[in-house]
Amino acid sequence: FGVLCVFALDRVFDSPAWIRASVLLIATAGVASIPFWFQKWVVRVRSAESVAKLLGKRLPAVGDALLGAIELSQSDSEQLRSPALCKAALNQVAEDSAKRNLLAATPVSRHRAWGALAATGLALVAGLWILCPAAISNAWARFASPLGNTPRYTFAAIEQLPNIVIVPHGESFPISIKLASGSAWSPVKATASIGDQAELESKLQDKEYAFDFPPQIESGTLSLSIGDATPSLQIEPKLRPELERIQAQVELPEYLQRHQTLTKDVRGGGLSVVLGSHVAFEANATRSLASAKVDGREIVVKDQSFNPQRERMQESRKIDFNWTDTFGLSAKSPFTVNVTVRSDEAPAVFSDGLPRARVLLDSEQLQFTVRSVDDFGVKHLGMEWRTAEGFVGKDPIQGEQMLAAGNPTAETLDAMATFQATILKIPAQPIELRMFVEDFLPERGRVYSTPHLLYILTPSDHAVWILEQLSKWQRESLEVRDRELQLLDTNRKIRDLSEDELNQEDTRRKIEQQASAEQANGRRLKNLTGRGEDLLRQAARNAEIGVGHLEKWAEMHQILKDIAANRMPSVADLLKQAKDANRIAKTSSGQKSKSGPTVGQSKDSASNPAGAAKPEPTTPPPPSPSIADRESSQQPPIAAEDPSQAAKKAGAPPLRLPTTTVMGKPQPKKPGEEEEEESPAAEENLVEEAVRKQEELLAEFDKVAEELNNLMANLEGSTLVKRLKAASREQMQIADATSGEINDAFGSSLKRLKSDQQVRINHLKTREESALNSVGLIIDDLEAFHERRPLVKFQSVLDEMKKEDVLGGIRILSNRILESQGIAIAEAEYWSDTMDRWAEDLVDPACKGECKGSKSK
Repeated sequence: FGVLCVFALDRVFDSPAWIRASVLLIATAGVASIPFWFQKWVVRVRSAESVAKLLGKRLPAVGDALLGAIELSQSDSEQLRSPALCKAALNQVAEDSAKRNLLAATPVSRHRAWGALAATGLALVAGLWILCPAAISNAWARFASPLGNTPRYTFAAIEQLPNIVIVPHGESFPISIKLASGSAWSPVKATASIGDQAELESKLQDKEYAFDFPPQIESGTLSLSIGDATPSLQIEPKLRPELERIQAQVELPEYLQRHQTLTKDVRGGGLSVVLGSHVAFEANATRSLASAKVDGREIVVKDQSFNPQRERMQESRKIDFNWTDTFGLSAKSPFTVNVTVRSDEAPAVFSDGLPRARVLLDSEQLQFTVRSVDDFGVKHLGMEWRTAEGFVGKDPIQGEQMLAAGNPTAETLDAMATFQATILKIPAQPIELRMFVEDFLPERGRVYSTPHLLYILTPSDHAVWILEQLSKWQRESLEVRDRELQLLDTNRKIRDLSEDELNQEDTRRKIEQQASAEQANGRRLKNLTGRGEDLLRQAARNAEIGVGHLEKWAEMHQILKDIAANRMPSVADLLKQAKDANRIAKTSSGQKSKSGPTVGQSKDSASNPAGAAKPEPTTPPPPSPSIADRESSQQPPIAAEDPSQAAKKAGAPPLRLPTTTVMGKPQPKKPGEEEEEESPAAEENLVEEAVRKQEELLAEFDKVAEELNNLMANLEGSTLVKRLKAASREQMQIADATSGEINDAFGSSLKRLKSDQQVRINHLKTREESALNSVGLIIDDLEAFHERRPLVKFQSVLDEMKKEDVLGGIRILSNRILESQGIAIAEAEYWSDTMDRWAEDLVDPACKGECKGSKSK
């Protein structure tokens, strides 16, 4: 019955050891009482006396009679004395006992019930042994050894479960319970709950019950109910292990000459390395690790860290890191490092302060900064020059100059560069100047910057170029003047309109358009004067351009600058005021004020009123340049200072910044005095004043144009001399170059010469043809100049050129260089001497730029 009790309890729950121990104790006590009951009911009632005594407890008379009869039958003495009496007494006791129910006097007998119960228990155990021997055997074992480790047998058998399950802290987690392969019972559903939380239910699918539990932050007991199986386990939430540090040890390729190892933090998930670098990772987790994988490969772990094997990076890739701690928890997702493998980038070089294209004198010095940058160190920095592509003339040249030397760690390298053609022995010609930089990648070579085109000119060629630029500048200035004349003509037509026509909306709109056009023309002239300043600075660098020419040019340029900055804007302002005036009326005033070329302007008509007495002349102080605009004022003028007092204060006036002054001093208003209305005359005079000022600035413009024409004539004359001198020198250089080739080419035709000699002689022929074109242009310009300014010496030189047929002679010379080098040398020297003499004949008419007059003598 103890086994059956344990069997029954195990079907409901996993009976604890104390209950099984109690059942065993009770069963043991029952078995231990069997000898007592056997002694009491079997051993102690085996004699007649014990039976009589038992009957005497409930029937004393019967019991006593039976005891007396038993004694009489056992007494030999009594039977010897009276056998008949003894027999009679025994018969009487027997008759009396027969009349009574002796069974009623005996205790109630339960041996049949106990026997039946025992038989039933044995039958049940036998039946269970036959039906489920494993279960009854397990119950017997658990009953026999309640304090042992015999697991409970259940008909719904499940696979072994751990005592403690570590789950991610604050995350939902699944748990799957699988039925054992030999399970006798497969319940359709199972339930589970953690502590006091809601119970979850799962149906059987593929011999498995799947539960998805909500996030847990505290420990708890998970209780399961699967048929008669009621296992439980401890749930322990823990934070997932994370990488607290992951670094990459990068060894750069050998050619970069950087031997130190670079340590880079890659917790951001990105790593960029140069092609060919060796990379080794070092990772540390927040908890002791049980295993780690890198791209699916097992990695040996050491406590909390693991170090994958060093690899040589040849291409970009992704590297996945997985790790599991000693509790079986892994990262929520693999940590991925995107390794970007890039090629060693080419260095970059550029110049700071070097224009893209510029005309330079061969003696002019150009300073600029060369800057370079590279991702892994600059090796060399320099500049390289060569003859510009397409240039036909002197022998092509090529050269270079190192500017600075770098090192493997110099990621930026700057150098100051100085370019001067004479120092670098570069002849006058257009060249391409490039900066170059080298890094430490052997196969790359030099990296060049964008080429800068520099036109290297001799002083005479530079003077010719200045003349050409000045001619363009002069033509553009005349276009500005012509535009101003058109505007003046329109303004005059507006001025001549009637009063009603002036106040019409169309007329006001036209006045506004005139003001805008005046502003635009002023801006155009301002831009033109800015270019003129640059051109003047270029000309000042050339010593062959006469100082007198430069002074006259600067003087005219300053007047144009004043017109653009002050006079044209004032005309535009007057037109705007006229457009915005309440009423525009005609005025009969036709007088015009005259003013000379000044810098700055006076807008005050009261500063020198008509009829004012002129002060007595006094000794003026030394003059000094000044720039001042004087604005108009309606206030009374300030009284002039006494000349005698001014003489005492006279001294060397200082040079000050440009200022704007206002004549007169404002008078304070009297209380209650009304503010005066705007003077009608101010409105009436606006258009007339604009026309008058426009006529004045155009008069100044005409003077400047005349002076510029004279200046251009003088410059053109001196330039013709320089161009003839340059053509003479070119013929001498061709003669010298031909003499250098005559030793190899003498007595041989061109076809018999070597290929390199043929190239050089053909190049001399090309130079001669280029010189022919230059001389032709000089003759054309000389004829045009003579037509504008007929001079006797110019005519004589032109006549001699035609007589000598210089163009035909040079054309014949270009052909003789190929076959008759000796004759070609003599002819080239002849034409060199002749053109030099013609240049000397033109020196006087050219004036050399030193004459101060407006015309050449």
